[in-house]
Amino acid sequence: MKLLRPSRSPRQQLLLLLLLLLAAAAAPLFGSLPAAAEGTVSAVPVHVEGTGKAAKEKQQQQQQQQQQQQQQQGAILPGREAEVQQILQNPPEDFPVLFDAMPFVIYGKDKEGNYVAFCDSSLIDWEVVGAYSESALSTYIRFLSLFFWARVDRRPASQLTVVVDAGGFALRRVLGGGVRAVLGALLAGLDQTIGHVGERAGRVYILNAPSYLNPLISLVGKLLRKGVKLHTFSKNSSSWKNTLQKDIGEMFLPPEFGGKGIPLQQSLVNKFIREAVLKTIKDKQNREKTPLLQTAT
Repeated sequence: MKLLRPSRSPRQQLLLLLLLLLAAAAAPLFGSLPAAAEGTVSAVPVHVEGTGKAAKEKQQQQQQQQQQQQQQQGAILPGREAEVQQILQNPPEDFPVLFDAMPFVIYGKDKEGNYVAFCDSSLIDWEVVGAYSESALSTYIRFLSLFFWARVDRRPASQLTVVVDAGGFALRRVLGGGVRAVLGALLAGLDQTIGHVGERAGRVYILNAPSYLNPLISLVGKLLRKGVKLHTFSKNSSSWKNTLQKDIGEMFLPPEFGGKGIPLQQSLVNKFIREAVLKTIKDKQNREKTPLLQTAT
């Protein structure tokens, strides 16, 4: 694992995590994993009765409808599949470390069939997160988002709900300097994700937020994409449980967040992601060793 000397301020680290959590909802986990999209709709010549301008216009409309149907097959935009596949075959070397340091648990589906992700801020390993460069963190964000949309939720118009318990963000983690460099790196990585999967709608719930987080939450709200709804609850509020049970469904929530589902850390989706990426990393390492073995023989 290649670690760089920590250079992130506490406030930069906090904003970094918040934006990571919103990436999937802006950018972008109980039930079984969704099956892959079956086949695609190919554009074929359309026969339209009649002649003249009206007939040609009708033919063009039908062809456009067929193209739109084709674009809706799978989460990855047409023409970007090979590029995404190449990215997913080359995970960041430190993916397992960051995956454990940032407790962003993709749990399962809500009552409407959309995936829900949870984060308990008190479990963040700040020492690990702060030891990585901005470029490394942006690469991690892009990879995790693309993996989710390409391997977990392959539906073309699905949404993601993100729930963050902000009660663990201590004041000493908030105080700090500027964040322009970190924000620039994160937004650049998320913009690249948009080009692969398009813009997605979703919902973000920030729970137990202390008052000193209000300026940061306001900033995050302005950075959210169109179609993403932000709900915030103060540290002394208990109404968030009723809201989550109503919006997500009590049977689809973990006990840690007022539900009757399986415990958060038993998420089968998170287990699938970790094991799949570790296997990809191991396969890549084996491929890189193969030429040396062949040369030696």
